[in-house]
Amino acid sequence: MSEEHSSGHRQRLLDTWASKGSFVAVDLDGTLLRPDFSVSRRTRDAVERFFAAGFVLVAATARSPRAVCGLIEHAAGLRGMAICSNGALLVDLSSRTIISRHCIPPQMATEVISQLREAMPGITFAIESDFRFCCEPSYPARPTPGTSVIDSSEFTTLPIAKLLAFHPALPRGALSNAVESRFGGYVEVTHSTTQELLEISGQGVDKGAAVAEVASLIGVSAAETMAVGDMVNDASMLRWAGIAVAVANAHPSILAIADVIVASNEHDGIAEVLERLVNAKRGA
Repeated sequence: MSEEHSSGHRQRLLDTWASKGSFVAVDLDGTLLRPDFSVSRRTRDAVERFFAAGFVLVAATARSPRAVCGLIEHAAGLRGMAICSNGALLVDLSSRTIISRHCIPPQMATEVISQLREAMPGITFAIESDFRFCCEPSYPARPTPGTSVIDSSEFTTLPIAKLLAFHPALPRGALSNAVESRFGGYVEVTHSTTQELLEISGQGVDKGAAVAEVASLIGVSAAETMAVGDMVNDASMLRWAGIAVAVANAHPSILAIADVIVASNEHDGIAEVLERLVNAKRGA
């Protein structure tokens, strides 16, 4: 690990931020959650102490509201708001209602689907729409409660928070290049997993914009905000926040922009951050 991310330097940065900061946005998969989607007892306890110390902790995830709400019981006692679908949806976890939406315009979604299908036969699509997940019959997803298998012509009858594209023979990079070349500036393209799956959002919709929205709602600045993540779709919020934290298992591009690197999601990296912040605020 480089000198700028050494233990002493890391602790000084976290201690300094704790004296002025109040809001932490944290990714779930690969960051807060362990590989089996569980949370350690240490992390659960750290989250409780973090809330008790007066900090705000908000999940910022590519997951849909349905998936996030399904994790509430075991995902470290999350409460308050959650940023879902890569920033397209802001959700109240207690009432399970949508606070705000930033969806793909129906005409744009239709154009994206039509042009990609013409350019790459065999491509298949799905959408996230509030608490629903809808996919074409050929989409490689196992039906689960809340999943609707429908024709893509029906997608635009629903608010589209996120459009998902998959091709059984083409790599994600080829799909991404195709979208960027045709619709660059009109949609946002990213990915949040190692699977060959492309995630498409509306123009200007990403985790960074959503974290800025939450910060405005609770009355804090970027300087008072910390973002913690591991994957490419976390880059925008790490760049927006006053301090950017990556877990050790993060994608190389995320490690490169982090101010602080902590232990991996398997070794309580989030607990390490939260404990340090609480102790610093209490003068420990």
